[in-house]
Amino acid sequence: TSTSDDEEEEEDPPSPLAEQELKDAVIKLVRLLANLCICAEVGEQVGGGSMGAGMGVLLELGVVCEEGGEDYEELLLNVVAAMTNVTYYACQVRNT
Repeated sequence: TSTSDDEEEEEDPPSPLAEQELKDAVIKLVRLLANLCICAEVGEQVGGGSMGAGMGVLLELGVVCEEGGEDYEELLLNVVAAMTNVTYYACQVRNT
């Protein structure tokens, strides 16, 4: 049989344990981002210059959380917290 570049190898779906570990890691990363953005210097950098990219990722995570239902509630809460912290400094930078 011939293979083409367009064909993708099928991968086994992640196990429930691996999926939970990945979700836990993402929750911790988002929580870390939210906590870092409490610092005025970090918040201004994230909220000022590169806010579009960072907020885009957070918005995408929010959409994934909504589609995932109750299993993603903790992640959604952390995404909202991170967005709140980022937008606070984005508003501060724009008002100065």
